[in-house]
Amino acid sequence: MCGVGKRLVLTYLRKGIYMKNPYQQVGNRIRIIRRQKGLTQAQLAEKSDLSDNFIGLIERGEGHPTIPTISKIADALGVKLNEFFADDEESSKNVHQVIKELEHLLKERELKDVQLLLSLGKKIFEVYPNKK
Repeated sequence: MCGVGKRLVLTYLRKGIYMKNPYQQVGNRIRIIRRQKGLTQAQLAEKSDLSDNFIGLIERGEGHPTIPTISKIADALGVKLNEFFADDEESSKNVHQVIKELEHLLKERELKDVQLLLSLGKKIFEVYPNKK
């Protein structure tokens, strides 16, 4: 690989474009679960006895929390510590969690938007039926 190409790949890797560092993965997990629970960063900070600024840094992968800190966040969110370390975002979600997330998103939309989404969902499921 030429020097310029190698530098470009290394830059992408460092910025997490192709690969997230562990702190980004954990932070992203925390953000997903916090939003599923309907909490703001400030509310999570208060429940976990941390600053909202630090919660923001953690969620962006810029803060480097210790295991006790991550444990405080897990307790505040009412989840087990291992929820933050799953290999894939979807692996820790079950149907109930996904439905809660959809419900949270749809509460903020107008009726016509919700009806459109329902109609689209039905059409998608006609084309791609459940294979269970």
